[in-house]
Amino acid sequence: MVSGRGVSEREVSEPAAAPGDGETPAGLRQAWELLAEAARRRAMAWRRLSEAFYGPDEDWVDQLVSGGVEADLRWATSWLDANRELYDPALLALHRYVELRAGADAQAVLEELAVDHARLFVGPENPPASPYESVWTDVDPMSGKPIINAPSTIAVVEAYKEHGLSQSPDHLDLPDHVATEAELLCFLCEREAAAWSEGEPDRAKDLRAAEQRFITAHLGRFAPELCAAIDAHGRETCYAAFASFLLAHLTIESGTPYLDVVGSIWSSPGRKA
Repeated sequence: MVSGRGVSEREVSEPAAAPGDGETPAGLRQAWELLAEAARRRAMAWRRLSEAFYGPDEDWVDQLVSGGVEADLRWATSWLDANRELYDPALLALHRYVELRAGADAQAVLEELAVDHARLFVGPENPPASPYESVWTDVDPMSGKPIINAPSTIAVVEAYKEHGLSQSPDHLDLPDHVATEAELLCFLCEREAAAWSEGEPDRAKDLRAAEQRFITAHLGRFAPELCAAIDAHGRETCYAAFASFLLAHLTIESGTPYLDVVGSIWSSPGRKA
């Protein structure tokens, strides 16, 4: 099973046996393990992003205010060199958010986050930062208005099926939710890490290519507008920090400068979390 909320594993074939130690030079095996470790860290970033954009619960809030989420995101990006700087504004904003709530009642923080999440992503209607791909990419040709649960939603479902996944029975949200799409990328990175560790570089490269295709076809298509909307309507929330981290992570994962698409909206002097 995928350890997430939106998708679960159906039928995935067992990987082929790894080649024997005598068949692969030690240096090559070491290089593969380094790539596996990088993939595990990239998966952690996607996992924490997925959890952040789902509705908050007590366990996640405990991890947030204790600094666990921030620590995981710093670990997830620590393998990078100069490119690590792309994450600095997001991590600084998240750190300030956690600092300001040090010692606060966890239930009060949960209620605060629930209100912020509902206002930004849920509504009652037409929320300013709808989390669904279809709202940002599909338009009714007659009215010119966005369509929810539209063709791009169907395409996302097909992408999940391609990797042996289906929607979890207890997950009642739409499959093109930003959190569910991040969850798929976490799953693919975890499988990529396993492939490197098991000495299957071709399978690992195929999975890396699949990650990049999914970003290009889905998450990358609407994340810039979604994140700009989060920043415009939720600058004093932790969701602005996660939106900034999402764009930085998309930039690293795909090579496309998603931060430049939106502009330096998180780097203004004196910016407060």
